[in-house]
Amino acid sequence: MNTKKLLLILIAIFTYGISNAQSADDVFNLLIQKGLVKQTEADSIRAEYALNQQTIKEKQKTFGVLSSRNLSIGGYAQVRYQSLQ
Repeated sequence: MNTKKLLLILIAIFTYGISNAQSADDVFNLLIQKGLVKQTEADSIRAEYALNQQTIKEKQKTFGVLSSRNLSIGGYAQVRYQSLQ
């Protein structure tokens, strides 16, 4: 059961990254029509995927900048200090 869910999640992620014309929902609907996945399983995988995407979005650090246009700057900084005697 867990391997089936993992396989479906991987299929959804890879198909999402490869093709913009076909969404993960389309793939799930096709798998449901073929009888490979039950509707409840597809719904639970969609919910898990949505939660994962939400946590990834929350972890991203962005800082708003006041300007005439909407501008968002994000990234990381590394500080280094070196002292020579």
